[in-house]
Amino acid sequence: MDMPRFHFSKLLIVVTILVSCGVSVRSEDLGRQEEIIRLKQAQNERLEDARLIAEKAQRDAKFVFQNVHAGNDVILPQVHHIDLLVYRTTVFYGQQQIENQLADKVQQLSSEYDLSEAQQAKLLLAAQCEAKLFSNAVDELRQKYNSLGSDRIGQLELLKQAQTLQHKRQTLFGPDSFSSKVMARTVTGEQLSKHRAALDDRLRLRHRSNIEGAIRDIERHVVIKIPQQEALVELLISEIPPPKSSHDYDETLVKYQLSRIPEQKLRPIFDEDQWPQVRQALDGFHELEAALAQQGLIGEEGVEASNPATIPDQTKIPTDAAPIKRDRAQQEGGKP
Repeated sequence: MDMPRFHFSKLLIVVTILVSCGVSVRSEDLGRQEEIIRLKQAQNERLEDARLIAEKAQRDAKFVFQNVHAGNDVILPQVHHIDLLVYRTTVFYGQQQIENQLADKVQQLSSEYDLSEAQQAKLLLAAQCEAKLFSNAVDELRQKYNSLGSDRIGQLELLKQAQTLQHKRQTLFGPDSFSSKVMARTVTGEQLSKHRAALDDRLRLRHRSNIEGAIRDIERHVVIKIPQQEALVELLISEIPPPKSSHDYDETLVKYQLSRIPEQKLRPIFDEDQWPQVRQALDGFHELEAALAQQGLIGEEGVEASNPATIPDQTKIPTDAAPIKRDRAQQEGGKP
């Protein structure tokens, strides 16, 4: 037998087998990829169908809500009244939103408090339990509604209860929720201390950012030079303490507090020709008093309220302070 030819034949057989295996593996990979694509397409189609149904449900919810308040009889839409008033959409899409909210909340708290796996599991279980209890309450109310038949008075009474559940839906997993109480019993003192320190740092950074935002508003009236900016920031940080919690009106409150700083402290920072424009800006800030009082952020005599009416929203606290962006040449040279 010709040995070289024999070895070449064996090599050819081995190569053929390897190529066949490679083709087989590649075919399997392609098959899995195609299956994943088909699953994603099916999922996207279901979500798109749910979105279209939800858009119609939103319109129906507005119609039902207005008529319930007016005491009018309403014709049942395709989607159930109770689901419309509670979820503002279909029950499927509403529960999907709650699941996403639950996952986001657990992930946020796990990151903020550096929770262990056991703590995360306990928090997740509490949040799931809270979501399930809420879903059961909606189901029970829907069943009661269906059992009333043509009793319009009873139906309207249950629709009012649905509005109460809709408010509860908005505060699900909030500061007073069951999951938050479990969270408070789960974290250690060290985790609380670290979180409080980190939160205080973020509040201070946000406070400085709000101060710089107020200064930018003054600069709509007059150009402030860099040394004046630095002196003004230093004064405001010393005169206006950072808030104990964050809310949507943070920067508005800083502007109002700035307008209440005595003139003898502010005026020396500015040139004589700048002060009239600065005074005009401060007068505008003082007009924010009515809006802040309505929100419960200031009490009598314009003093900041100790217990603001708004619920703190930690998710809006930035991780760093945005610098005041200006044209340095204009700042150092005065007005443009």
